[in-house]
Amino acid sequence: MKSKILTLFLLSLMASTVFATTKSGDIVLSKPNLKGGKSLMETFSQRKSVREFSNKEISHADLSNLLWAANGVSRADGKRTAPSAMNKQEIAVYAFTKDGAYRYDFKNHSLELVKQGDYRTLVSAAQKGLAHAPLFLVYIADESKLSTFGDKSLSIASMDAGIVCQNVNLFCSAVGIGTVPRITMNAEAILKLLSLSNNNVPLMNNAIGYHK
Repeated sequence: MKSKILTLFLLSLMASTVFATTKSGDIVLSKPNLKGGKSLMETFSQRKSVREFSNKEISHADLSNLLWAANGVSRADGKRTAPSAMNKQEIAVYAFTKDGAYRYDFKNHSLELVKQGDYRTLVSAAQKGLAHAPLFLVYIADESKLSTFGDKSLSIASMDAGIVCQNVNLFCSAVGIGTVPRITMNAEAILKLLSLSNNNVPLMNNAIGYHK
């Protein structure tokens, strides 16, 4: 009996180190695990788009690793897993779950609650089967950071968003999570929900979940 209680205590302690919610609703993520997954060539060979997902929520460990792979800090100088033009780092990653819309704080590796509630339908845009994906990641460019590029800023932002999206695609393939890259979403409603100015442009998103 004592051994069972000890086991439950240790499991609870491990879970608490993976995931914590602050009073403000922000989510503190565990340190990403930089080992594991398939080889690079296996990852490429098994990458595919998945549009039907199980009802299982994304685990906290997978969420932590996924966000870091998408566009987390990978070096001591603050540079990240996804390159950007002249290191402008204009792409912000937002996570939409059943609990709320969050901004990924790459410096602190956490999710900052922007709006509580389930707004996933703004991203799924009523596409059949996708509305029930447990997680959407949305990539939004701040064009004001690209002013030096003039009328090429949107093209450059789109390229940078595509790199973040591909990071997500490859991570999901490597660990056996389903995803599909998309451009369809209610961009105007998303900007309003997140209280973002017109300098911000939602460019791409990934619907993400475990295989059905």
